[in-house]
Amino acid sequence: MTRKARSPITRLRGWLLLGLVLVAGSIAGLFFFGRAGRDVNEPTQGPTAIPSGSAGENLALIGKDFDYTFTEGEKPLFRIRGESIKADRQETIYLDKVGLTLYDKAGSAYEIESERASFNRLQNEGRLEGKVRLRGPDGLTLASPLLLLQDRGQTLVCPRPVDLGYGGKYVVTAKFLRVHLPQDLYVLAGDVVLRSVPGITPAIGLNADRVVYERKERRLRIEGRVELARGADRVRTQIINAFLTPDERGAVYLRAVLDVAGTHFGASGSAGARVDFSGKTLGLLTPPNDAAAREIELEGTPLAAATLASTGGGLVRRLTARRIEGRMVDGSLKTARAIAGVDLVETPVGGRAAANAATRTAHSRGALATFGPDGRIAEAVMNEEVRFTDGKTKAAGQRALLQLDAGTGEFFGSPVEVENERGRVTAPHAVWEREANLLRFDGGVRALLTRADDADLTGSALGDGKGPLWVEAREGFYRGAPKSFLFRNNVRAWRGKDLLITDELRGDAATPPNAANSNNNAGDRLNAKGNVRTLWVPEKQAGDKESREPIEVFASELNYLRDGGRIEYHGGVRVLQAGRTLQCKDLVVDLNADKKAEKMNCSGDAKLNDPKTGKKISGETAIYRVADRVIEISGSPVQMRDKDNNQIQGKQVVYWVDGGKVEVRGRAGAVPATAPPLGGDGGNSRNGRDGREGGEATP
Repeated sequence: MTRKARSPITRLRGWLLLGLVLVAGSIAGLFFFGRAGRDVNEPTQGPTAIPSGSAGENLALIGKDFDYTFTEGEKPLFRIRGESIKADRQETIYLDKVGLTLYDKAGSAYEIESERASFNRLQNEGRLEGKVRLRGPDGLTLASPLLLLQDRGQTLVCPRPVDLGYGGKYVVTAKFLRVHLPQDLYVLAGDVVLRSVPGITPAIGLNADRVVYERKERRLRIEGRVELARGADRVRTQIINAFLTPDERGAVYLRAVLDVAGTHFGASGSAGARVDFSGKTLGLLTPPNDAAAREIELEGTPLAAATLASTGGGLVRRLTARRIEGRMVDGSLKTARAIAGVDLVETPVGGRAAANAATRTAHSRGALATFGPDGRIAEAVMNEEVRFTDGKTKAAGQRALLQLDAGTGEFFGSPVEVENERGRVTAPHAVWEREANLLRFDGGVRALLTRADDADLTGSALGDGKGPLWVEAREGFYRGAPKSFLFRNNVRAWRGKDLLITDELRGDAATPPNAANSNNNAGDRLNAKGNVRTLWVPEKQAGDKESREPIEVFASELNYLRDGGRIEYHGGVRVLQAGRTLQCKDLVVDLNADKKAEKMNCSGDAKLNDPKTGKKISGETAIYRVADRVIEISGSPVQMRDKDNNQIQGKQVVYWVDGGKVEVRGRAGAVPATAPPLGGDGGNSRNGRDGREGGEATP
């Protein structure tokens, strides 16, 4: 069964303990040596006194080529052997080519060899020097030129470089080793290095200036230019503190302090995304009896935030905050909660495309990031004071869900504010889709169209209005390629006093510009569909005593093709102005060079009703010349009735909006004998050729 990979941070707790295990195991046998000096039985023959004087006169030979074993009952405690053993009057024992075998309480043997050794029983101090070697259970080894027992047996010291080995897998080197026996305190100092032996995969390493273990408290401290490594993973810091489990095989809590930085590849190894991290402190929490770490804490400062940066797929996604709390599963980061001043930045890396790609940023007071299977930051929930930009689009709200791999963002607020080259939009809810180049809004949209093409396109349907162009609707859409916009449900668009109301308003760039078509707006189209209503307020013309009355148009659909320079209304068209109504099936509004209404062409059962004068005119088509304020109605025939129900018909009726004056042109047949002359209109009718008011005027 394949063993699940664990996170580098989790695994590092084991690496931190290796130095401890090597030190503790190596020294265990030496404790027995120090204590045995007080407890073992003396040899049967006592030392021979040596007269004082010369250097050798103070020594007494105990034995040569000796081999002694001390036991407690049948249990061996201590075995000593060597070429010679001597003692002086100060009860110092000297040994040459010494070999020691020490047994712990479990009966495990520790073999110690050195070229020379001395031990003072009164002071309980000793010295081993000259190729000191120790071998113990589980592949434990120690090598040093010198090993000292000091402070009346309270301290064990290797003041010269020491090499430790454990399990045949790991080696540790240091310039100094000290063990304080009563405090159960272990110290390695001076270029402390731990390495796995060749062939161990993944390779493990530790570099530090000093390692301290307080065994009673199960507290481990690693200090000074600390670097931990497992395979490609790295952690660098100044200080690491750890609290170990009761069996000393794991750490329940680990904390790295000062200048923390490192790299993590997760369970996927170097094939996955790389996560770089940095901060002032790094904490690791592992529940008791759990082999893997569950939580990490990365903390920064007000001037230098904590950072998690995942690199993969040509992108770097960097999460920074004052504090980041991570959750780990099976050795890989799964979530990271960022607190206080959160920034999430996505930056393309490598290649020419990356140089032209946009950097995306998001800021908030808090965030929850989720990591994908490949180790990259894949999703982020941003909370409070959210600000987002992808280079062209900016969004602000109270909450955002960013699907980074999918390239989408969902924003919530009261309201959300979005700004891009098209203009500004506010709505309670907005969605950004990178691949579709789409922005979607709903819940009540208010938009300001500032892009010249969009404003001009919609503004052309609003007549003579001035100032910014505003749109309100229940929902709206902006698409980048091809450029288009769509507003639906209760749409209101206005510029100045001019107004457009409809169920749906859509603007499209039908064909992109090309070399053969220098008009960048060629093919641009505006469509309003469903309950269309437009309100125009024509500009006051020279000679007008009063402002012109607004023109209101109702229809089922509106179309405007910029290249054609005209607006089309279809389906039950009604044109209202100052109480007058002009009706037809379809209406075409011709625009002048300034894109203002010049002529209105009404076709299909055209009807004019002016309640003020009581005139009703019906025909097939009608033309309203807006500037001249004249309506020409044509048909076969055109029929007109006045307020007294008098009727006249012809091929064309010209109607002057100001005053209601009419002219009937063209003979369309005899007037019924019952029809009286058209009079009583206040003298507004044009005289016929026969001198009577009204009547059938001839061409």
